[in-house]
Amino acid sequence: MFIDEFIRGYIELNKQQLLEIKDNIHEIKILSQIIKYLLTYQTQEDYIKIKENFNIVLDNIELLANTLDIKNGTELITLCSFLIHNGYLSEKVYSYSFDDIKKDILRKECDNVLMCAINVFSGTGCCRHTATFAKAMLDRFNIQNSLVEIYSTDNFELKEKLLAFNNKYKNIGIFHHDIANHLVNYINDNGYEYIADITSSMLYLRYAYNGFAYPFANNLTKNKTLAFPLYNYGRIYYKKINYDEIRTLTIEEQQEINQRVKNAIELFTKNHKLFVEFYFQNERYYHKINKSYGRISEKEKRLVLR
Repeated sequence: MFIDEFIRGYIELNKQQLLEIKDNIHEIKILSQIIKYLLTYQTQEDYIKIKENFNIVLDNIELLANTLDIKNGTELITLCSFLIHNGYLSEKVYSYSFDDIKKDILRKECDNVLMCAINVFSGTGCCRHTATFAKAMLDRFNIQNSLVEIYSTDNFELKEKLLAFNNKYKNIGIFHHDIANHLVNYINDNGYEYIADITSSMLYLRYAYNGFAYPFANNLTKNKTLAFPLYNYGRIYYKKINYDEIRTLTIEEQQEINQRVKNAIELFTKNHKLFVEFYFQNERYYHKINKSYGRISEKEKRLVLR
């Protein structure tokens, strides 16, 4: 029977636990149920409905963007942030609420983006939910992008060590999960490469320099306290990107991108009625996705070995 990378990864990460239960027939049966579930869940009705309704929402976002005549990556990541943090993607019109202890449902590696992204419709979540939704949306518009695992801390010396540690393994595709605590988006907007963080209501943009991401600024001063190390591999989306080779944006390019963001927000604010109509057009799909997600979560509670 075929067992994909996710299941192999699950076994690897829980190796010690599995060794401890090897003589416990009951827990071995539970593990067997989990593996069987991971091999069959994609054929279940709730999973199929989630994919269908998610694609409908993306279709409608595409229509909204076309109506507003926005096309470039900067305008689109701004639209994504605006939709999330103003409640237009939440079933109950909540402004997005941070919740970093929220559990995600089990899935294969190929569903990491989808099954994290759909949490935005509940109105609560954290960086992995907003970043994966942004990725799904940018993919729909064929904008070159990827997910970036980073480590957020004020200690720049520690960040330098963590980056060096990760770089020792980047060529063989090993990622150490304990050296990242935040997820953001890499965007290539017609040659303008930068990092976007839409976790909070404020859209934070950073330029890359020598393996780190620094906040956009009006001068060449680099704020090391706010810098992020850019790892070349991540646990949510396994794809190698040489972030240490990203071209550093000039001050003028950073200012141009900031102006695009400002102009986009002004455009969205002026078209408030259009966004309200968008919400009511999609509310039922948010509800259907949340209901399907809830039923899957209840089903998983019977698989007590988490």
